[in-house]
Amino acid sequence: LEVNFAPEITRDLPAQTTANVGATITLNVDGEASPEPRFQWFEKRPDTPSDGGETPAITSPGMEDEDGFYPIKEGNDGDLVLENLTLEDSGTMFYLEVNNGIGETVRSATTTLLVVAPPSFTTQPQGDTIDEGDSYTMTVAASGTPAPSIQWFFNGSAIAGATGTSYTISNAAATDGGTYTAVASNAGNEVTSAEADVVVNTIPTFLTQPTGA
Repeated sequence: LEVNFAPEITRDLPAQTTANVGATITLNVDGEASPEPRFQWFEKRPDTPSDGGETPAITSPGMEDEDGFYPIKEGNDGDLVLENLTLEDSGTMFYLEVNNGIGETVRSATTTLLVVAPPSFTTQPQGDTIDEGDSYTMTVAASGTPAPSIQWFFNGSAIAGATGTSYTISNAAATDGGTYTAVASNAGNEVTSAEADVVVNTIPTFLTQPTGA
């Protein structure tokens, strides 16, 4: 005996879907239904007007729902494939409706697309040889969307509080000599800068003083 029942979503869309520029991703949900349902995807882009004006070419003018979403894909396949994402796609929202003719149409959660440009260093830190007691500043610059955060490292260990684009060694001591790097990160991506080697010349001191005869 086969019992028919309305669709039920068991794994919904996340509130936010994050992907890198140029990526291809698939949106879908998990669920149960008998008989097999049909799927209808809806989209609302950041540039979709709310005043009834011209809509993006990929949408269906005049068919928007009460929230301003447009139908973009319908069929027996519940996957929505998004290809070659760009920064302009960021902020686009999607949801899915599922119906198999039994009960009411089931609507998924809405997910908002965040498209990320991974960070990259446009200015690398520079090492140098300095004298004991000197101050020395290293500077980096990194691009990315969203704007990346910076963390400086010394010999592989994070330097507490060193999160700016510049790091200064003040009143240099022999223990400040070593390898400095910076890590830029955003939305799950990170990249490490080139290494900057700092050598500290120390002031000579006598370990043993001369003695008279």
